[in-house]
Amino acid sequence: MKKVLSLLLAVLCVVLSLAVFPASAEDNGDMLTITEDGRTLAQVKVGSVFLYSVGLCAGDFKLLSGAGEMKYDGSFVTPVLYGPLRSDGSVNWEAYSFPSRLYNANMVANLDLENEIQYNFARANGVEAFNDVNMHYFKLRFKAIAPGTAEIRHRIRSLYTRIDGETVRVWREYAVNHQLDPLPYYVSSAEPAAGLIGDADGDCDVTVMDASFIQYLTAGRIADFSALAADVNADGEINLRDALEILRHKAGMTASESIGEWVFESEK
Repeated sequence: MKKVLSLLLAVLCVVLSLAVFPASAEDNGDMLTITEDGRTLAQVKVGSVFLYSVGLCAGDFKLLSGAGEMKYDGSFVTPVLYGPLRSDGSVNWEAYSFPSRLYNANMVANLDLENEIQYNFARANGVEAFNDVNMHYFKLRFKAIAPGTAEIRHRIRSLYTRIDGETVRVWREYAVNHQLDPLPYYVSSAEPAAGLIGDADGDCDVTVMDASFIQYLTAGRIADFSALAADVNADGEINLRDALEILRHKAGMTASESIGEWVFESEK
């Protein structure tokens, strides 16, 4: 074990001797503006992942099931698979629903369509109404892949409830006989990631250069950095141990499982 650590330290010293870092980790780089219906939701760095979420209000109805769609420009953003895979290799879509009133819902989404995601959800016992727009409907992760402006358009297609033991449609897009008054409304938001664990230099990737970067900042040569990303082992301190964790990770050795994970303030 000591020999392995010594080897990793030697690698770190070599990389450090070749590395050249700016005085600050801040790099505005290329930015992508996320909008919906002309309203700016957020600005995110190209290469980073952001969280797109929707809060829904359906009046006093307890929702039983529903469906909707999101359209986006695939030249600027791409959906990111997140969560464990099932035995057949498909995504466990429950990882995409918020731990709120849809927590036990069965969320099914189709990512095979070009520039569009269609989804539906169902829950046998119904879901309480979302009286607060902060009660999340669902969330999806997207990666910013090009600078510019990207429009994401979300539409509710249908909502169903149960009245006197019968399933009743309370909303359908373009229908005139819906029962919701006022119409169901939703509030969308786009949350930039707070950081990528291990990405100390802020280039949206985890490499051995991040280990070198940590060495520089612990020596006081870099003043501006992401403590969240640099504190790899989450012990509240940034030191050589964090650099070693990154080197172990890149070498395929046992290391902190959080390395490479995008972190969001709303999920802490």
